[in-house]
Amino acid sequence: MRLARHLIFAWAAFVLALMPLRAATEAASATENVLKVRVLANSAGRDFTKSRQYLVLDLVLQKSGRPYDLAMSGLIARPYGEPQQLIEQPGVVNVMFHPAEALLENQLRPIYYPIFGGRQSYWQPLVPLGSASKFSHVQSVEDLRAFTVLQGRGWPTIPSLERNGIQVVTGNNRNLLNMIVAGRADFYLQTRVFASPEQIARLNARGLERVEHFALYIPLIHIFYVAPDNDDLYDAIVAGFDAAIADGSLEQLHADEGFSLENVNPDLRIFDMGKPNLSDAARRALEEYGGAWGRAQLQVE
Repeated sequence: MRLARHLIFAWAAFVLALMPLRAATEAASATENVLKVRVLANSAGRDFTKSRQYLVLDLVLQKSGRPYDLAMSGLIARPYGEPQQLIEQPGVVNVMFHPAEALLENQLRPIYYPIFGGRQSYWQPLVPLGSASKFSHVQSVEDLRAFTVLQGRGWPTIPSLERNGIQVVTGNNRNLLNMIVAGRADFYLQTRVFASPEQIARLNARGLERVEHFALYIPLIHIFYVAPDNDDLYDAIVAGFDAAIADGSLEQLHADEGFSLENVNPDLRIFDMGKPNLSDAARRALEEYGGAWGRAQLQVE
C-alpha cells in the first residue's frame, strides 16, 4: 500500500512537472500557426494603416479563418526593386499592393482580385475651385485634346491618355493636388466618381472641385503581390477574398468608406478610353470581379 501511494505521488509530481513544458509547447505551436503579414509601403510620409488597401487586406485575412499578425513592415518600396525586397527579406516584408504591371506580375506572385472592386477604372476630372465651367462644352474624348491633364509619374493611366491624343503633365505623387491648384495643368484625374459628399467637401476645402458631367473609363486594377514561394500567405488572401466577396463584406467595406454607387451623379457620362494597358490575367480579373460590376450599372460610352 505504501509503495502504491509513493508511485501515485511520484506520477502526480511527474505530470505536474510536465505541465509547464506542455503549455510552452502549445504556445509555441500556436505562435508558429499565426500568419505574420508585413506590408511594404509604396511611399514615405503616409499612414498606410488607414488606407483602403490596408483595410481590405485586414478584412480578407479575417475572412481567411487564419490567426494573423498584420502590420506595416517599416520599409518603403524601392522603385523597380520591390520584387527583391519581398523575395530577399521575407521575415521583414512579405506583401505589397500596386497596380497590375508586367514587371511585378512576372517577378512576384500576383493575387488577381481587384482591391477596389473595379472602382479604380472610373476617373473624374478635378480642377481648381470655380473653373469647372471651362469644361462645359466637353461631350467626347476628342474635346479633351484642347486641355492638359496632370498625372503621377509612371501612372498606368498615361498610355491610354496619350493614345487618345491628350497631353499629359507629370509630377510627384505627393504634390499633385497642390500642382493642380497652382494651375500646372488644366485638370487632374482621380477616381472620385464614387466619392461621398463629405469627401467632396474636403476637396473643396483644398481649393478643388469635380467636373460633374463626365468621367473617363480607363481600366486599372490594384492587386496584392507576395513572393513566388509564399504559398501560405497567397492561399490565405485568396480564401479571404472569396469569403469576403461571397458574404458581401468587401462591398460593404467600400460603401462604409464612402465609395458607393449611391454617390454617383445619375447624369454622369463616361467616355471609354479604349484598350486597357493590362495583361490578359489582370484584364480577366477586372472583368470577373470588378469591370462587370461597374459597367453593368454605369453607362460607359
